[in-house]
Amino acid sequence: MINLRKQARLNTHLPASLSVQQANSEQHSQVLTGTIHDISVSGCRFKTDSQPKALHHLDRLIELAISLDASTVPLKIKAKVSNSNAGRNGVLSLGIEFLTEQMCPKINQQLAQLLQYPMLSKAS
Repeated sequence: MINLRKQARLNTHLPASLSVQQANSEQHSQVLTGTIHDISVSGCRFKTDSQPKALHHLDRLIELAISLDASTVPLKIKAKVSNSNAGRNGVLSLGIEFLTEQMCPKINQQLAQLLQYPMLSKAS
């Protein structure tokens, strides 16, 4: 199998939610809750069993909120959906690309710390 990723992904199981931006609008039309299954500095794999109103998420702008633990504010990252796959088991899997040019230094630092968390392991 050929790996096209620029950065290594780390396996994880972090709770998260994403807000999907409406087409031609600054407002968000729906919120999906799920988990981050792998993550890197440039993107992640988000899975949800929520039934979205529409599966047409490709290239849609989103805001991803990753819950690191119950005592901290979720890490919020602007991103876009790069691929979408609805499985037979009802799970929607979204490939998410972080919009790194829109990240402030604090978000970059928090993401870098998250990627060094000891509970994470390298994805194969």
